[in-house]
Amino acid sequence: MPSFPTSTQIQVLDQSLGERLPNAPWQEMLEICAVTGVANSLQLQGHLDISRKQLLRILRIFKEASVGLPPLINVLDVSIPRPTTRGRPPNVYQFGESGAAILNLWNAPNARASGLEDPHAIAHALAMLHIHLAALQANKDILTDKPLHFGDDRRLRVDHRVQLPDKRWLFYEVEQDAAPKRLTRIREALTNRWDFFASPASDQTVPQVRTLFNLRRGRVYERSVKIWEQALGMLKMERGTDVPFTLLGMPIPDFLEQPEWQAELSERWDDLRPLSPAEKLQSSNPDESKTHQADPDRLKDDWRYLENLLGELQIDPPEDALTAIPLSFFYIVDTIYEAAKISRFQEYTLSRRPPLTAIALIRAYLERHPELQARLKQLMKIGKRRAWWRDQKVMQHMQRIIDAFLDYHGWYNRMVIWVDASVVSGGSDPMFPYRVQARLTPGLPEYLQSQGVQLQTDPSDALAWVLWALFAYGKRLGLGKPSYW
Repeated sequence: MPSFPTSTQIQVLDQSLGERLPNAPWQEMLEICAVTGVANSLQLQGHLDISRKQLLRILRIFKEASVGLPPLINVLDVSIPRPTTRGRPPNVYQFGESGAAILNLWNAPNARASGLEDPHAIAHALAMLHIHLAALQANKDILTDKPLHFGDDRRLRVDHRVQLPDKRWLFYEVEQDAAPKRLTRIREALTNRWDFFASPASDQTVPQVRTLFNLRRGRVYERSVKIWEQALGMLKMERGTDVPFTLLGMPIPDFLEQPEWQAELSERWDDLRPLSPAEKLQSSNPDESKTHQADPDRLKDDWRYLENLLGELQIDPPEDALTAIPLSFFYIVDTIYEAAKISRFQEYTLSRRPPLTAIALIRAYLERHPELQARLKQLMKIGKRRAWWRDQKVMQHMQRIIDAFLDYHGWYNRMVIWVDASVVSGGSDPMFPYRVQARLTPGLPEYLQSQGVQLQTDPSDALAWVLWALFAYGKRLGLGKPSYW
Protein backbone atom coordinates (compact mmCIF):
# COMPACT_ATOMS: atom_id res chain seq x y z
CA MET A 1 0.00 0.00 0.00
CA PRO A 2 1.48 3.43 -0.91
CA SER A 3 2.85 5.35 2.04
CA PHE A 4 1.59 8.81 2.94
CA PRO A 5 3.26 11.29 0.54
CA THR A 6 5.95 13.68 1.72
CA SER A 7 5.70 17.43 1.16
CA THR A 8 8.34 17.20 -1.57
CA GLN A 9 6.40 14.48 -3.39
CA ILE A 10 3.24 16.57 -3.22
CA GLN A 11 5.00 19.63 -4.58
CA VAL A 12 6.31 17.56 -7.50
CA LEU A 13 2.82 16.09 -8.07
CA ASP A 14 1.23 19.55 -8.02
CA GLN A 15 3.74 20.86 -10.55
CA SER A 16 3.29 17.82 -12.80
CA LEU A 17 -0.48 18.19 -12.87
CA GLY A 18 -0.20 21.89 -13.66
CA GLU A 19 2.05 21.10 -16.62
CA ARG A 20 -0.03 18.21 -17.97
CA LEU A 21 -3.44 19.87 -17.42
CA PRO A 22 -2.76 23.56 -18.10
CA ASN A 23 -6.27 24.42 -19.28
CA ALA A 24 -8.33 21.84 -17.39
CA PRO A 25 -10.24 22.64 -14.18
CA TRP A 26 -8.47 19.92 -12.20
CA GLN A 27 -7.99 22.15 -9.15
CA GLU A 28 -11.72 22.85 -8.95
CA MET A 29 -12.38 19.12 -9.29
CA LEU A 30 -10.33 18.41 -6.18
CA GLU A 31 -12.06 21.21 -4.30
CA ILE A 32 -15.50 19.86 -5.21
CA CYS A 33 -14.61 16.34 -4.09
CA ALA A 34 -13.29 17.72 -0.80
CA VAL A 35 -16.61 19.38 0.16
CA THR A 36 -18.34 16.18 1.33
CA GLY A 37 -15.65 13.64 0.43
CA VAL A 38 -17.47 12.24 -2.61
CA ALA A 39 -18.84 13.43 -5.95
CA ASN A 40 -20.38 11.67 -8.92
CA SER A 41 -19.52 12.16 -12.56
CA LEU A 42 -22.69 14.12 -13.37
CA GLN A 43 -22.04 16.60 -10.56
CA LEU A 44 -18.47 17.15 -11.73
CA GLN A 45 -19.41 17.52 -15.38
CA GLY A 46 -22.30 19.86 -14.65
CA HIS A 47 -20.48 22.20 -12.27
CA LEU A 48 -17.19 22.26 -14.20
CA ASP A 49 -18.96 22.48 -17.57
CA ILE A 50 -16.88 19.70 -19.10
CA SER A 51 -17.77 16.70 -21.22
CA ARG A 52 -17.51 13.07 -20.16
CA LYS A 53 -14.45 12.71 -22.38
CA GLN A 54 -12.73 15.65 -20.67
CA LEU A 55 -13.58 14.24 -17.25
CA LEU A 56 -12.11 10.84 -18.12
CA ARG A 57 -8.93 12.51 -19.43
CA ILE A 58 -8.42 14.40 -16.15
CA LEU A 59 -8.99 11.21 -14.15
CA ARG A 60 -6.53 9.28 -16.33
CA ILE A 61 -3.83 11.89 -15.79
CA PHE A 62 -4.60 11.92 -12.04
CA LYS A 63 -3.93 8.20 -11.96
CA GLU A 64 -0.75 8.36 -14.05
CA ALA A 65 0.75 11.29 -12.15
CA SER A 66 0.17 9.73 -8.71
CA VAL A 67 1.75 6.34 -9.40
CA GLY A 68 3.50 5.18 -6.22
CA LEU A 69 1.45 7.59 -4.09
CA PRO A 70 -1.99 7.33 -2.51
CA PRO A 71 -4.70 8.24 -5.05
CA LEU A 72 -5.92 11.74 -5.67
CA ILE A 73 -9.43 10.39 -6.23
CA ASN A 74 -10.77 6.84 -5.81
CA VAL A 75 -13.45 5.32 -8.00
CA LEU A 76 -15.97 3.62 -5.69
CA ASP A 77 -17.16 0.17 -6.68
CA VAL A 78 -20.26 0.04 -4.48
CA SER A 79 -23.97 0.31 -5.15
CA ILE A 80 -25.25 3.66 -3.89
CA PRO A 81 -28.98 4.16 -3.16
CA ARG A 82 -30.54 6.57 -5.65
CA PRO A 83 -34.09 7.27 -4.43
CA THR A 84 -34.58 10.36 -6.62
CA THR A 85 -33.27 9.14 -9.99
CA ARG A 86 -33.54 6.21 -12.35
CA GLY A 87 -31.41 4.79 -15.12
CA ARG A 88 -27.74 3.92 -15.26
CA PRO A 89 -25.96 5.20 -12.15
CA PRO A 90 -23.06 7.64 -12.62
CA ASN A 91 -19.59 6.80 -11.33
CA VAL A 92 -18.91 7.96 -7.79
CA TYR A 93 -15.47 9.31 -6.86
CA GLN A 94 -14.00 9.53 -3.38
CA PHE A 95 -11.50 12.13 -2.24
CA GLY A 96 -8.08 10.53 -1.60
CA GLU A 97 -5.03 11.25 0.55
CA SER A 98 -2.93 12.79 -2.20
CA GLY A 99 -5.84 15.06 -3.14
CA ALA A 100 -6.10 16.22 0.48
CA ALA A 101 -2.32 16.76 0.63
CA ILE A 102 -2.46 19.02 -2.44
CA LEU A 103 -5.24 21.11 -0.91
CA ASN A 104 -3.19 21.34 2.29
CA LEU A 105 -0.37 22.66 0.13
CA TRP A 106 -2.78 25.30 -1.22
CA ASN A 107 -3.43 26.60 2.30
CA ALA A 108 -6.48 24.45 3.02
CA PRO A 109 -5.30 22.76 6.24
CA ASN A 110 -8.67 21.19 7.05
CA ALA A 111 -8.87 19.15 3.84
CA ARG A 112 -9.08 15.45 4.68
CA ALA A 113 -9.37 12.27 2.66
CA SER A 114 -12.82 10.68 2.79
CA GLY A 115 -13.33 7.58 4.88
CA LEU A 116 -16.97 7.00 3.93
CA GLU A 117 -17.82 3.35 3.37
CA ASP A 118 -21.51 2.91 4.14
CA PRO A 119 -23.63 3.27 0.97
CA HIS A 120 -26.32 5.30 2.79
CA ALA A 121 -23.70 7.69 4.20
CA ILE A 122 -22.27 8.12 0.70
CA ALA A 123 -25.77 8.79 -0.69
CA HIS A 124 -26.25 11.42 2.01
CA ALA A 125 -22.92 13.08 1.15
CA LEU A 126 -23.80 13.16 -2.56
CA ALA A 127 -27.15 14.78 -1.75
CA MET A 128 -25.37 17.39 0.37
CA LEU A 129 -23.07 18.16 -2.54
CA HIS A 130 -26.10 18.80 -4.76
CA ILE A 131 -27.21 21.56 -2.38
CA HIS A 132 -23.70 22.99 -2.03
CA LEU A 133 -23.20 23.22 -5.80
CA ALA A 134 -26.64 24.80 -6.28
CA ALA A 135 -25.70 27.51 -3.77
CA LEU A 136 -22.37 28.15 -5.52
CA GLN A 137 -24.13 28.50 -8.86
CA ALA A 138 -26.43 31.08 -7.26
CA ASN A 139 -23.38 32.95 -5.87
CA LYS A 140 -24.43 32.31 -2.28
CA ASP A 141 -22.10 32.19 0.70
CA ILE A 142 -22.46 28.67 2.00
CA LEU A 143 -20.76 26.64 4.73
CA THR A 144 -21.14 22.89 4.37
CA ASP A 145 -20.63 20.34 7.14
CA LYS A 146 -18.99 22.85 9.47
CA PRO A 147 -19.46 22.64 13.27
CA LEU A 148 -21.26 25.47 15.04
CA HIS A 149 -20.29 26.05 18.68
CA PHE A 150 -22.79 27.26 21.27
CA GLY A 151 -23.47 27.08 24.98
CA ASP A 152 -21.02 25.43 27.34
CA ASP A 153 -18.81 23.62 24.89
CA ARG A 154 -21.77 22.38 22.80
CA ARG A 155 -21.38 21.76 19.10
CA LEU A 156 -24.03 21.55 16.41
CA ARG A 157 -23.12 20.01 13.07
CA VAL A 158 -25.21 21.64 10.36
CA ASP A 159 -25.25 20.24 6.83
CA HIS A 160 -25.48 23.70 5.26
CA ARG A 161 -25.51 27.29 6.46
CA VAL A 162 -26.34 29.94 3.86
CA GLN A 163 -25.78 33.61 4.67
CA LEU A 164 -28.43 36.17 3.82
CA PRO A 165 -27.67 39.74 2.70
CA ASP A 166 -28.48 40.96 6.25
CA LYS A 167 -25.73 38.60 7.58
CA ARG A 168 -28.19 36.21 9.20
CA TRP A 169 -27.86 32.49 8.51
CA LEU A 170 -30.32 29.93 7.16
CA PHE A 171 -30.03 26.23 8.06
CA TYR A 172 -30.47 23.56 5.38
CA GLU A 173 -30.35 19.91 6.41
CA VAL A 174 -30.29 16.87 4.13
CA GLU A 175 -32.12 13.74 5.28
CA GLN A 176 -32.73 10.28 3.89
CA ASP A 177 -35.93 8.27 4.26
CA ALA A 178 -36.97 7.98 7.90
CA ALA A 179 -37.71 4.64 9.51
CA PRO A 180 -38.41 3.64 13.12
CA LYS A 181 -34.89 2.23 13.47
CA ARG A 182 -33.53 5.75 12.87
CA LEU A 183 -35.78 7.32 15.50
CA THR A 184 -32.98 7.65 18.07
CA ARG A 185 -30.86 9.64 15.63
CA ILE A 186 -33.84 11.79 14.59
CA ARG A 187 -34.67 12.68 18.19
CA GLU A 188 -31.03 13.43 18.92
CA ALA A 189 -30.86 15.74 15.90
CA LEU A 190 -34.04 17.55 16.94
CA THR A 191 -32.82 17.86 20.53
CA ASN A 192 -29.57 19.49 19.41
CA ARG A 193 -31.40 21.93 17.15
CA TRP A 194 -33.89 22.72 19.90
CA ASP A 195 -31.06 23.50 22.35
CA PHE A 196 -29.31 25.71 19.82
CA PHE A 197 -32.36 27.80 18.95
CA ALA A 198 -33.17 28.17 22.64
CA SER A 199 -29.69 29.64 23.26
CA PRO A 200 -28.39 33.19 22.67
CA ALA A 201 -26.07 31.79 19.99
CA SER A 202 -29.02 31.64 17.58
CA ASP A 203 -29.53 35.43 17.49
CA GLN A 204 -27.94 35.67 14.05
CA THR A 205 -29.83 32.66 12.66
CA VAL A 206 -33.33 32.59 11.16
CA PRO A 207 -35.37 30.27 13.45
CA GLN A 208 -36.01 27.73 10.73
CA VAL A 209 -34.59 24.35 9.76
CA ARG A 210 -35.20 23.67 6.09
CA THR A 211 -35.05 19.89 5.75
CA LEU A 212 -34.40 18.56 2.27
CA PHE A 213 -35.32 14.90 1.91
CA ASN A 214 -33.35 12.83 -0.57
CA LEU A 215 -36.63 11.42 -1.89
CA ARG A 216 -39.22 12.05 -4.51
CA ARG A 217 -42.62 13.26 -3.35
CA GLY A 218 -44.82 10.28 -2.65
CA ARG A 219 -45.59 7.60 -0.09
CA VAL A 220 -42.05 7.23 1.32
CA TYR A 221 -41.67 10.99 1.61
CA GLU A 222 -44.99 11.35 3.41
CA ARG A 223 -44.08 8.56 5.81
CA SER A 224 -40.71 10.15 6.55
CA VAL A 225 -42.34 13.51 7.22
CA LYS A 226 -44.80 11.85 9.63
CA ILE A 227 -41.98 10.21 11.60
CA TRP A 228 -40.14 13.53 11.95
CA GLU A 229 -43.39 15.20 13.04
CA GLN A 230 -44.07 12.53 15.64
CA ALA A 231 -40.50 12.74 16.98
CA LEU A 232 -40.92 16.52 17.25
CA GLY A 233 -44.27 16.08 18.97
CA MET A 234 -42.79 13.72 21.52
CA LEU A 235 -39.93 16.13 22.24
CA LYS A 236 -42.39 18.98 22.67
CA MET A 237 -44.43 16.91 25.11
CA GLU A 238 -41.33 16.04 27.15
CA ARG A 239 -40.11 19.64 27.33
CA GLY A 240 -43.49 21.21 27.89
CA THR A 241 -42.74 24.33 25.82
CA ASP A 242 -43.27 25.50 22.27
CA VAL A 243 -40.72 24.49 19.66
CA PRO A 244 -38.24 27.39 19.30
CA PHE A 245 -37.86 26.93 15.53
CA THR A 246 -39.93 26.10 12.48
CA LEU A 247 -39.26 22.72 10.88
CA LEU A 248 -39.83 22.69 7.11
CA GLY A 249 -39.57 19.96 4.51
CA MET A 250 -39.23 19.53 0.76
CA PRO A 251 -37.96 16.77 -1.54
CA ILE A 252 -34.53 17.56 -2.99
CA PRO A 253 -35.67 17.21 -6.65
CA ASP A 254 -38.40 19.81 -6.02
CA PHE A 255 -35.91 22.15 -4.38
CA LEU A 256 -33.29 21.85 -7.12
CA GLU A 257 -35.85 22.72 -9.80
CA GLN A 258 -36.07 26.18 -8.24
CA PRO A 259 -33.73 26.63 -5.24
CA GLU A 260 -34.88 29.08 -2.57
CA TRP A 261 -32.19 30.94 -0.64
CA GLN A 262 -34.22 33.91 0.59
CA ALA A 263 -35.67 34.26 4.09
CA GLU A 264 -39.24 34.47 2.80
CA LEU A 265 -40.95 31.13 2.35
CA SER A 266 -42.92 30.03 -0.68
CA GLU A 267 -45.89 27.67 -0.50
CA ARG A 268 -43.71 24.82 -1.81
CA TRP A 269 -42.43 24.04 1.69
CA ASP A 270 -44.22 21.53 3.92
CA ASP A 271 -44.65 22.78 7.49
CA LEU A 272 -43.64 19.91 9.78
CA ARG A 273 -45.70 20.45 12.91
CA PRO A 274 -45.43 18.45 16.15
CA LEU A 275 -47.88 15.58 16.02
CA SER A 276 -49.62 13.90 18.90
CA PRO A 277 -47.39 11.00 19.95
CA ALA A 278 -50.14 8.52 19.20
CA GLU A 279 -51.25 9.87 15.82
CA LYS A 280 -51.24 7.00 13.39
CA LEU A 281 -48.64 6.69 10.65
CA GLN A 282 -49.80 5.39 7.32
CA SER A 283 -48.41 1.91 6.96
CA SER A 284 -46.23 1.10 3.97
CA ASN A 285 -47.22 -2.59 4.25
CA PRO A 286 -50.18 -3.40 1.97
CA ASP A 287 -51.29 -6.19 4.32
CA GLU A 288 -51.33 -3.88 7.32
CA SER A 289 -53.33 -1.28 5.42
CA LYS A 290 -56.27 -3.69 5.44
CA THR A 291 -56.79 -2.99 9.13
CA HIS A 292 -58.41 0.38 9.71
CA GLN A 293 -57.63 2.54 12.71
CA ALA A 294 -60.21 2.54 15.48
CA ASP A 295 -62.37 5.62 15.78
CA PRO A 296 -61.57 7.51 19.04
CA ASP A 297 -65.26 7.98 19.80
CA ARG A 298 -65.86 4.28 19.28
CA LEU A 299 -62.94 3.52 21.63
CA LYS A 300 -64.63 5.62 24.30
CA ASP A 301 -67.82 3.65 23.78
CA ASP A 302 -65.86 0.40 23.93
CA TRP A 303 -64.39 1.37 27.26
CA ARG A 304 -67.88 2.08 28.60
CA TYR A 305 -69.03 -1.28 27.25
CA LEU A 306 -66.25 -3.17 28.98
CA GLU A 307 -66.87 -1.28 32.20
CA ASN A 308 -70.54 -2.26 32.18
CA LEU A 309 -69.75 -5.82 31.19
CA LEU A 310 -67.37 -6.29 34.07
CA GLY A 311 -69.75 -4.56 36.45
CA GLU A 312 -67.21 -4.15 39.21
CA LEU A 313 -64.86 -1.34 38.25
CA GLN A 314 -65.52 2.30 38.98
CA ILE A 315 -63.69 4.52 36.51
CA ASP A 316 -64.79 8.05 35.75
CA PRO A 317 -62.22 9.62 33.40
CA PRO A 318 -62.72 13.25 32.45
CA GLU A 319 -64.16 13.65 28.99
CA ASP A 320 -61.36 15.92 27.75
CA ALA A 321 -58.81 13.21 28.57
CA LEU A 322 -60.14 11.21 25.63
CA THR A 323 -59.85 13.86 22.91
CA ALA A 324 -56.15 14.57 22.30
CA ILE A 325 -54.79 11.04 21.75
CA PRO A 326 -56.40 7.57 22.08
CA LEU A 327 -56.30 7.63 25.89
CA SER A 328 -59.29 5.29 25.98
CA PHE A 329 -56.86 2.62 24.87
CA PHE A 330 -55.18 2.72 28.28
CA TYR A 331 -58.52 2.42 30.07
CA ILE A 332 -59.34 -0.65 27.97
CA VAL A 333 -56.14 -2.58 28.72
CA ASP A 334 -56.28 -1.41 32.35
CA THR A 335 -59.83 -2.73 32.70
CA ILE A 336 -58.92 -6.11 31.22
CA TYR A 337 -55.74 -6.48 33.28
CA GLU A 338 -57.51 -5.52 36.51
CA ALA A 339 -60.13 -8.16 35.78
CA ALA A 340 -57.36 -10.71 35.34
CA LYS A 341 -56.07 -9.87 38.80
CA ILE A 342 -59.37 -9.89 40.68
CA SER A 343 -58.69 -13.25 42.34
CA ARG A 344 -55.05 -13.70 41.39
CA PHE A 345 -52.43 -12.30 43.69
CA GLN A 346 -49.34 -14.06 42.42
CA GLU A 347 -47.87 -13.83 38.95
CA TYR A 348 -47.33 -17.59 38.88
CA THR A 349 -50.97 -18.25 39.65
CA LEU A 350 -52.06 -15.62 37.17
CA SER A 351 -50.10 -17.40 34.45
CA ARG A 352 -51.17 -20.94 35.27
CA ARG A 353 -54.88 -20.53 35.86
CA PRO A 354 -56.87 -18.90 33.06
CA PRO A 355 -58.46 -15.63 34.24
CA LEU A 356 -61.83 -16.33 32.69
CA THR A 357 -63.26 -12.88 33.34
CA ALA A 358 -60.41 -11.12 31.52
CA ILE A 359 -60.56 -13.61 28.65
CA ALA A 360 -64.29 -12.94 28.30
CA LEU A 361 -63.61 -9.20 28.17
CA ILE A 362 -60.98 -9.57 25.45
CA ARG A 363 -63.22 -11.85 23.41
CA ALA A 364 -66.18 -9.50 23.75
CA TYR A 365 -63.98 -6.58 22.73
CA LEU A 366 -62.70 -8.40 19.65
CA GLU A 367 -66.24 -9.31 18.62
CA ARG A 368 -67.10 -5.60 18.65
CA HIS A 369 -64.16 -4.97 16.32
CA PRO A 370 -64.47 -7.56 13.53
CA GLU A 371 -61.74 -5.89 11.43
CA LEU A 372 -59.22 -6.30 14.24
CA GLN A 373 -60.44 -9.80 15.04
CA ALA A 374 -60.12 -10.90 11.41
CA ARG A 375 -56.64 -9.41 11.08
CA LEU A 376 -55.36 -11.10 14.25
CA LYS A 377 -56.91 -14.41 13.24
CA GLN A 378 -55.30 -14.14 9.79
CA LEU A 379 -51.87 -13.45 11.27
CA MET A 380 -52.23 -16.19 13.88
CA LYS A 381 -52.74 -18.77 11.10
CA ILE A 382 -49.44 -17.95 9.39
CA GLY A 383 -47.09 -20.94 9.66
CA LYS A 384 -49.86 -23.11 11.15
CA ARG A 385 -48.53 -26.24 9.47
CA ARG A 386 -44.91 -25.60 10.33
CA ALA A 387 -43.62 -28.45 12.50
CA TRP A 388 -40.64 -26.66 13.98
CA TRP A 389 -40.05 -22.99 14.76
CA ARG A 390 -36.77 -21.28 15.43
CA ASP A 391 -36.94 -18.68 18.20
CA GLN A 392 -36.13 -15.95 15.70
CA LYS A 393 -39.14 -16.89 13.56
CA VAL A 394 -41.35 -17.05 16.64
CA MET A 395 -40.29 -13.53 17.64
CA GLN A 396 -41.01 -12.22 14.14
CA HIS A 397 -44.44 -13.85 14.08
CA MET A 398 -45.39 -12.57 17.52
CA GLN A 399 -44.12 -9.11 16.66
CA ARG A 400 -46.34 -8.87 13.59
CA ILE A 401 -49.42 -9.66 15.70
CA ILE A 402 -48.36 -7.21 18.42
CA ASP A 403 -47.75 -4.46 15.87
CA ALA A 404 -51.11 -5.10 14.18
CA PHE A 405 -52.93 -4.73 17.51
CA LEU A 406 -51.12 -1.48 18.35
CA ASP A 407 -51.50 -0.10 14.84
CA TYR A 408 -55.24 -0.65 14.92
CA HIS A 409 -55.48 1.53 18.01
CA GLY A 410 -53.36 4.33 16.56
CA TRP A 411 -50.07 3.54 18.31
CA TYR A 412 -46.91 3.12 16.26
CA ASN A 413 -44.68 0.55 17.95
CA ARG A 414 -41.21 1.79 18.98
CA MET A 415 -42.22 5.42 18.69
CA VAL A 416 -43.83 6.15 22.06
CA ILE A 417 -44.66 2.60 23.14
CA TRP A 418 -42.09 -0.18 22.86
CA VAL A 419 -43.56 -3.69 22.90
CA ASP A 420 -41.39 -6.72 22.15
CA ALA A 421 -41.70 -10.48 22.34
CA SER A 422 -38.94 -12.48 23.97
CA VAL A 423 -38.05 -16.03 24.98
CA VAL A 424 -38.51 -17.11 28.58
CA SER A 425 -34.92 -17.65 29.68
CA GLY A 426 -33.80 -21.19 30.35
CA GLY A 427 -37.09 -22.69 29.28
CA SER A 428 -38.22 -22.41 32.90
CA ASP A 429 -41.91 -22.47 32.00
CA PRO A 430 -42.64 -24.90 29.14
CA MET A 431 -46.34 -24.08 29.33
CA PHE A 432 -45.65 -20.41 28.54
CA PRO A 433 -42.34 -20.36 26.63
CA TYR A 434 -42.54 -16.75 25.45
CA ARG A 435 -43.29 -13.44 27.09
CA VAL A 436 -44.30 -9.96 25.97
CA GLN A 437 -42.58 -6.93 27.47
CA ALA A 438 -43.76 -3.32 27.18
CA ARG A 439 -42.35 0.02 28.18
CA LEU A 440 -43.46 3.59 27.66
CA THR A 441 -41.33 6.52 26.68
CA PRO A 442 -40.31 8.42 29.85
CA GLY A 443 -42.62 11.40 29.32
CA LEU A 444 -45.82 9.45 28.64
CA PRO A 445 -46.87 8.42 32.18
CA GLU A 446 -46.51 12.02 33.33
CA TYR A 447 -48.49 13.16 30.32
CA LEU A 448 -51.28 10.70 31.13
CA GLN A 449 -51.40 12.00 34.68
CA SER A 450 -51.51 15.58 33.45
CA GLN A 451 -54.54 14.65 31.36
CA GLY A 452 -56.34 13.23 34.38
CA VAL A 453 -55.97 9.58 33.37
CA GLN A 454 -56.34 7.54 36.57
CA LEU A 455 -55.35 3.90 36.01
CA GLN A 456 -55.46 1.09 38.54
CA THR A 457 -52.31 -0.65 37.32
CA ASP A 458 -49.03 0.17 35.61
CA PRO A 459 -50.00 0.81 31.95
CA SER A 460 -46.92 -1.00 30.62
CA ASP A 461 -47.72 -4.11 32.71
CA ALA A 462 -51.35 -4.03 31.59
CA LEU A 463 -50.46 -3.67 27.93
CA ALA A 464 -47.86 -6.45 28.08
CA TRP A 465 -50.32 -8.85 29.71
CA VAL A 466 -53.17 -8.18 27.28
CA LEU A 467 -50.90 -8.72 24.28
CA TRP A 468 -49.40 -11.84 25.88
CA ALA A 469 -52.92 -13.18 26.46
CA LEU A 470 -53.59 -13.10 22.70
CA PHE A 471 -51.08 -15.95 22.37
CA ALA A 472 -51.50 -17.74 25.70
CA TYR A 473 -55.29 -17.89 25.40
CA GLY A 474 -55.66 -17.53 21.64
CA LYS A 475 -57.83 -20.64 21.32
CA ARG A 476 -60.26 -19.44 24.00
CA LEU A 477 -60.38 -16.03 22.29
CA GLY A 478 -61.39 -17.56 18.97
CA LEU A 479 -58.12 -16.51 17.30
CA GLY A 480 -56.49 -19.92 17.24
CA LYS A 481 -53.39 -20.98 19.09
CA PRO A 482 -49.99 -20.71 17.41
CA SER A 483 -48.26 -24.05 16.90
CA TYR A 484 -45.12 -22.95 18.73
CA TRP A 485 -46.98 -22.25 21.97
